[in-house]
Amino acid sequence: MHQYNIPSDERGVKPCDGICADNPFVPASGSNQFRIPALVTMDDGTVVAAADARWNTHADGCGLDTIVSVSDDNGTTWRYTFANYLGDNGNRMNRLSTTFIDPMLTVRGDTIYLMVDLFPGGVALNSTKYRPEPSTGYNEDGKLLLRYYDSPVYNYYLGDFEGDGTARIFRNDGTVIDGYTADRWFNLYYKGEELSNLFYYTSPYRVASTSFLYLTTSRDKGRTWSVPQILNQQVKLPHEPFYGTAPGRGTVTASGRILFPCYYYINGVQGASFLFSDDGVNWKRTPTIGKVSSEHQLTELSDGTIRSIFRNPLGRICYADAKPDGDNYVWGDIVGTDIVLNGRSSNCMISSLKYSGKVNGCDVILVACPSNGGERTDLGGRYNGVLRAAMYDPKTGETTWKTLCEINGNNDFYGYSCLTELSDGTAALLYESCCDVSFT
Repeated sequence: MHQYNIPSDERGVKPCDGICADNPFVPASGSNQFRIPALVTMDDGTVVAAADARWNTHADGCGLDTIVSVSDDNGTTWRYTFANYLGDNGNRMNRLSTTFIDPMLTVRGDTIYLMVDLFPGGVALNSTKYRPEPSTGYNEDGKLLLRYYDSPVYNYYLGDFEGDGTARIFRNDGTVIDGYTADRWFNLYYKGEELSNLFYYTSPYRVASTSFLYLTTSRDKGRTWSVPQILNQQVKLPHEPFYGTAPGRGTVTASGRILFPCYYYINGVQGASFLFSDDGVNWKRTPTIGKVSSEHQLTELSDGTIRSIFRNPLGRICYADAKPDGDNYVWGDIVGTDIVLNGRSSNCMISSLKYSGKVNGCDVILVACPSNGGERTDLGGRYNGVLRAAMYDPKTGETTWKTLCEINGNNDFYGYSCLTELSDGTAALLYESCCDVSFT
């Protein structure tokens, strides 16, 4: 069985935790590229940031991991760790490696929630060898589907975890496969000796070739992270090749409900929705906003409305509002604002954050995204970031917009971003600048 091991010279070694200054992610951590920023502030003022560690590639796949960095001094110094790490990439680009991608953070009390997409080895939406297949990844009994390495049929499943923290592998007829067990991180063992991981392309038993929603938590300010919970069996639909995170930040409502924005991608068509949970374990999924919605961010307004501002191909900032409806939510109409962006700028992730204070009785939603200014054609419309404020009047339901400032200019790159409010009321922003991230 050892033939399925990853050769030792291809295994990566998880980098040690470290400390850096000014920016949360630096090459000293071992990765040379970082993308997809997430940023939140804890009740005690601790700032938590996350991003894809893309090692030596810009690609949306090929062996990515999740780095998390924490600051106790408003971003002057940072302490980082790799919260999600699988070593099958050799800490370098590998088209057959697993991929952790698109982190999303939120905080409730002293618990940090980190949700990412996990793709099995060689699978991703692009940049890798295989595209995800339609599947929840689980059978009708909620068991993780498995196939033998040289078979396209999922004739096996992972059983329940037992008291020792391991689960056995079964055939679909219920007979056990002698000698094989997996731990809660899906590391695969044969007679107690570690062989592989069920998500590795080299594993003798492999999970379905689809996307997985992978949730972990930390209660010690990001130093250690819990065993993962995969949410597919609760929220992913069988016909969906991809249903995953809308990266950046989630939201915790005034009632303590956790909201995580997500979206599906099926043959080029995308649609946004969100997950919600009152206990962080049991999750439900809302209906979809519409087929022009994609990655989005959520804010809870003072009247309980949940507003989604979403990436779209319509050439302008657009949003939709959701209101509670029984045990779920119902969406209102899509609103296209008069804030015109060039089509490629609007087709980029847009960051939003409800500010704690009000202005003239209005809620203030801060919105950061690329603008339509400038002449560059080589950056896909992603340059010249602008910060705006959407002023929502809960008495009238009307929203007015105001441009606050340029984030960067001179036709400099501005990609994905994430906003948070620091303990002193300052708004902080983490954004991509030439496939790196900058803290402002």
